[in-house]
Amino acid sequence: MYCAKVISTAPYLCGFVREFPRLSAKAQTGKLKQYGVEEIRIYDELAGPVAAVSGRRRAIVVVVQLHVLAPPKLLTNSNPRLDLWAAVKAIEAKGATITEVDSGRNSGNKDERDDMIAEAIEKITHAGRAPRRRDGAGRPPDEFTDEQIEFALHEWYNLSHKTNAAALAAIQKRIPSWTLNRCQKWKAKGFGPSGRNN
Repeated sequence: MYCAKVISTAPYLCGFVREFPRLSAKAQTGKLKQYGVEEIRIYDELAGPVAAVSGRRRAIVVVVQLHVLAPPKLLTNSNPRLDLWAAVKAIEAKGATITEVDSGRNSGNKDERDDMIAEAIEKITHAGRAPRRRDGAGRPPDEFTDEQIEFALHEWYNLSHKTNAAALAAIQKRIPSWTLNRCQKWKAKGFGPSGRNN
């Protein structure tokens, strides 16, 4: 009796997770399980998926985002970008592809692979950086009424003040936040050089 060997056409899936401050391994594992990766095939060391896909046809290493293949930069001399390239090359050398769960991209498609790597390098470059304080909204600009602007114009061009500093002092008695820079450079409101020699 002849018995045919059944060849599975489903791809072999294994996953990889790495703990990150803003992307926990537990959350990554949950996403990989939803994608269809069995929990026993989810590894937290890169040697695991590389060995698992070795010699398998249609093997796919599934990650939430590609940058998790590279360890975070902890030492000055470590280079996560090179580590990312090494991981991608090690997986692809075994004939496997890499799929990102969040984007749905697969490294088997050259354009998607290039996009995945570019995005991963961008995330590695900016990883661990807190937003700068100066990126916030900042101090709101001073707002002046038409009456205040008219008063400042009158005092600035009033030549009874002997110096620009005296004219500014007269303006600041009524409008404390007024500056010399505003008097000299706010041309849209009619300000400019005072006509004094100082």
